[in-house]
Amino acid sequence: MSLSSRLPAILGLLWSATSLVAWSSNGCRPSTRWHSVAGVSLGLLALTRPSFLLWAVFAIGWVLRRSGWRRATLVGAIIAMVILPVT
Repeated sequence: MSLSSRLPAILGLLWSATSLVAWSSNGCRPSTRWHSVAGVSLGLLALTRPSFLLWAVFAIGWVLRRSGWRRATLVGAIIAMVILPVT
């Protein structure tokens, strides 16, 4: 099995781990920086594995419930900015 056939799985694992670290690193007071990191990693994850776009929508809903609409809009906009140039 060549590296090019395993690359989407490896990148999917990398970006999902990065997004989980960003979500768990923000502690009691979530910061804009960690929401931005999570948005970029979720956008790249959705590019690598399109089925994770549903997870990105779920994550935006979770941010909306936990941190408010401004942070949820920030995460959604960053995900869209990452995906938009490719589409």
